[in-house]
Amino acid sequence: MEYIIDGYNLIKGSYLKKTEKYSTEYTKNTLFEILFRYKKKHPCVKFTIVFDGKDTLSKSFKEIKVIFSGEITADNMIRNILKKKKTNDKTIVVSDDKEVQISAKILGSKISSVKEFLNTISPKQVKKKHLNIEKTLNYKEILKIEQELKEFYETRKEKT
Repeated sequence: MEYIIDGYNLIKGSYLKKTEKYSTEYTKNTLFEILFRYKKKHPCVKFTIVFDGKDTLSKSFKEIKVIFSGEITADNMIRNILKKKKTNDKTIVVSDDKEVQISAKILGSKISSVKEFLNTISPKQVKKKHLNIEKTLNYKEILKIEQELKEFYETRKEKT
């Protein structure tokens, strides 16, 4: 399976946007780290990230293919990649851009929203707090509940 990721669309449409205050390169590296962790557990998965514009990275990666679209948009680059593939049934395009999603479907690929993708590759570990608080009822509350139960069961008996 291969994921083709609309890079800036993913960053701008997710929690990664908050990391841009440090730098664009920091944000990209954060994304790469997330992808590396997933790839370590799932080595058969391929990632291709397409960014708009010219190459701004100071390093390259073997495990993740990074493409800069140059003079065309990342959207057009993704379409070109999909057109060149012989089969797209094992390709998932990650973008919230409707035009990219429609193009991907037309060209035989599956699509994933940014949120779905991030939940798949990096689900947030929600820790549930177990509170051992016992609520004690005062005497008036207990009487009220008992009265409501009594009325409820009496009306049920009358109906049967």
